[in-house]
Parts: sequence; structure tokens; C-alpha cells
Amino acid sequence: SKTAWVNLDEGSEIGRATMYAGIVDLPSGPEGEIDQDTGAYPYQQFLYLAKANQKEYDYVTYDNWNVRGAYDAQKNPNGSQSFATAKSNNLSIIKNQHNYPPIWDTQCPPSSDFLWTHNCVELPNNTIELKSAWRHLNSGEEQTFHTAPVRFYSPTDQNGNVCYNQVDDGWGMAALHIIQKTPSAPYFTFTTFSQIDNIVTEDGSLVENENGVIIANQNLNPTTPTIQSVTPGTPFSDSSIVYEVPAQDQNTNQLFHPHGSQGNPPVGIRPTGTPANHNPTDKSLYYRNTPATEQYGVALAGNLPQFPISVNKRQNQIPEVVAAVNALAHDQIQRYNMANHVQNSPWLNYKLVNVQYKPVDKAPGTRYQTPSNMDEPDAGSYYLSNEVVETDYNLQFFSGKFGPSGTVTDYPSKIDQQNGLGAPGIKGEYWNVFHSNKQYFSGQGFNTGGCIGCHGVAANVGTDFSFILNGAGSDLKPEAVGDTERPLQRFIQLFKSLGLSD
Repeated sequence: SKTAWVNLDEGSEIGRATMYAGIVDLPSGPEGEIDQDTGAYPYQQFLYLAKANQKEYDYVTYDNWNVRGAYDAQKNPNGSQSFATAKSNNLSIIKNQHNYPPIWDTQCPPSSDFLWTHNCVELPNNTIELKSAWRHLNSGEEQTFHTAPVRFYSPTDQNGNVCYNQVDDGWGMAALHIIQKTPSAPYFTFTTFSQIDNIVTEDGSLVENENGVIIANQNLNPTTPTIQSVTPGTPFSDSSIVYEVPAQDQNTNQLFHPHGSQGNPPVGIRPTGTPANHNPTDKSLYYRNTPATEQYGVALAGNLPQFPISVNKRQNQIPEVVAAVNALAHDQIQRYNMANHVQNSPWLNYKLVNVQYKPVDKAPGTRYQTPSNMDEPDAGSYYLSNEVVETDYNLQFFSGKFGPSGTVTDYPSKIDQQNGLGAPGIKGEYWNVFHSNKQYFSGQGFNTGGCIGCHGVAANVGTDFSFILNGAGSDLKPEAVGDTERPLQRFIQLFKSLGLSD
């Protein structure tokens, strides 16, 4: 057996939802059976890995900030602090200066490759993190996917114990996130790529071409059932759709109707009285929100729809300029392949979805719209997301921060405001990213969306845009195929670590 560097120990989208590829052929026998609790087919599930490069690893382990490590005062000749203290110092800078380390006139001067003071959490330039999504391949798909030996996990009992499975072939990479910290920005640059077979019609035909131009399902709503955002007070008159009501101030929460506590999908999705299961003949991409539970006095995920939701097309289409870049890149790949006699290269089947490199503000409680003058990014850039890594509705339209019961909100709590993370008043906006034109001076806050806004929530707890680093010290077991308990535990851990529980 080959070494499986692809360790697929995550089975969900940061604990919020589980993704499935309806195009994957189901095997006969128990392995291909439906999960009656979720209405999904575990064999079709996407699995994920998250990794950091050597630069980040060396930085984190320098003072034993890694998972099993403990702060050792004997190993800090440069006056480094414990992980908790360093995070706290970050929060002080964010609160007082609306900026990130390094700050010359504080306890957090710039580090270098040769001197890491570790008084703050300041990941070094050229830190890279990546996340990739993988799935079972059908016979004949191996030539259109990047493949590698993988390790994934299966449950062995009802107590959360797992065993690993290691296979040399039969799995392919469906998506790739790459984020990198650069010298020119006090935050990461976010880039995401996809394989062309991710979004397909019910019969398995491509919805987008290899460059990202939509060629099918143009007249369909992005999801089945349709999820429609409405203003508060709008009657829920159409029983065939899911309504979403955004939070409107500090004292209200986002609402979905119908949602988990009601348990039934909209009329027309399945005949009355039948389970809300994914139709096995439907080859579409689909997802299932994490089942609800009571923890810490709140109903985690309880406000999210609790039935399979199919993806017909992106919520925000790939911009024309990105599709043009994909065409140029594919042309260069073809030229290289011809010059070097490369056959059956899978890379012609991958495309750039988008890039996010700067924060952009919007009014809280509203949907960001593509500006007419294009001085600012379009909606697809503001809400940067990948169709198999951030698929559920709230990750496709993420802005602000995570709220209770699986919701999101653009509004800061009173504690957020006291900590400098939001504008004053019950309708003041939450700031998830800060920026200054001059790195070492006070900046301004932004309520931005997509990947940078989501990772900004991690920056606001002191871990420099890194959810990986934010999880340091945890000992969660790997998420197993078909297991909803581990994603729920990951969601709970995230909920606590971001300060969303008492």
C-alpha cells in the first residue's frame, strides 16, 4: 500500500452541513443504502482534509502551541507568551487600534524568520493553509480527476469509535482551497478551485463548462427546494419554498421556515407522508444540514432546514473575467501537454472559481449587490465560496458572524461592541475584518463576506484568520462516513471557541 498523505478526517463543512455527490453510483448491499436519519446516501459523501505548510507548522510548534503541546517557559528565550496570552494580546490590538499585529509601539513588534517573539499570534508571511474535498469515483472517472491514495474513517460502534480505511485508488479531488498570507496584506488571500463534474443536472449533464460559463439549468432556482430571502413580516404563503428572514438588529435572529423543529420539507419536494429522502435517480449535488441538538442552552443547528437540499447552480455565478482567465490557463495547460507529450492530464477539468484579496463593506441585514460601476467586487467575489466546501445557504451568503442555532448575523452583541468588534447601537454592523492603509496605525472595520469574512471571525478570537490554529488543544476524533455526531461535536467546539456560548 502507498502512503496516504490525503487524510480525510473531516466529513462536514465546519460541522454545519454534509455534502453529497448524487452522480456517484451506489453500490449494492449495505454500503449503498440510505441513512434513514438524514435522507442521504453516505457512500456519496464528500470528505475533507485541512493542512498547513511547514512555515506555519514551525511557527506553531516553536513554543509548543500545537495540539498536544503545553507552554514551556524554558523554551522561550525571546520572551514569548503562552498561546492564551498571545491571543489576548491580539484582541487588545484589535480593540484599541482596529488593526492586526505587528504593531511597532506595542508588545507585538514584527517577527522574522529568525526571531519569533510569540507575544501575539502573528503567522509569518508565506504561511499557507489548504482545504480539499474528495469523493468516491465512478468507473472511468479516474482520468478526469486528480487522484491519490486516501485515508478515511468508518464508525465501529454507537459510541463514536472509528477505524480507518486506506485505499490506493478510487477517490478523486473535487475542490481545492488555498489561502496564503502575503507581505502586501495584513490578512490572507483566498483562492478556490473546482472540478467540472461537481454541479450537474438531474440526469448528470454539466451545468458549467470547463471555464465556468453556465450552460444548463439557467432558468432554475439555485436550489431545490427554493430558498428565498424575504423581509420580516412577509407571509410564508408559498408552501413549496423555504423562506429565510435575515436578522434585522442585535435583538433578533435569522429565521428559516420551515426548519428543523418542524421536520417536514416544503410541499412538492416529496409526497405527503413520505420521508424527506434524496431521490436516488437524481444525480444533482445535494447537502444536508447538521441535525439539531440542545447544547449550552441553545438549539444548535435547530433553525436550519432539516432535509436534503439539491444544488441546481451556483448562488453567485463565476464572473466573466474569471472564466476568461480559466480559458487562458487551459490553453497554456494544453500547450504544455502537447510540448511534453502529456496525455490524460486531469488539470484541464479544473477551474478557478474566484479570488478574494481585500475586505469590502456592506450595510448590515442586507444582501450585497454587484455595483453598477464595478469599482468594488461583484457579488460572487464578495460571497466567495466553493460549491462543495461551503454549500449550505449560510456559507454561500456568509457575512458578519455565526449566531445561535446555526444562524448567521450581521450585528454585534453588546460584548462584541465592548471589545471593539462592532459599530454602536442595536443596528450597528459587526466587523469581521480590519484594515489600515498604513500597517502600523489604526484602521477601520468591515462587515465583509465569503471566505475572508468567515476566517475573520477566527481573527477576532486572536488566531490570525486560522480556524486550524483556533482548534489547537482539541482532541476531536476523526469524522467518520455517515456519522452525524462528530460533525455536531465540531460545530459545538467551533460555537464555544468563537465565544458564542457562556
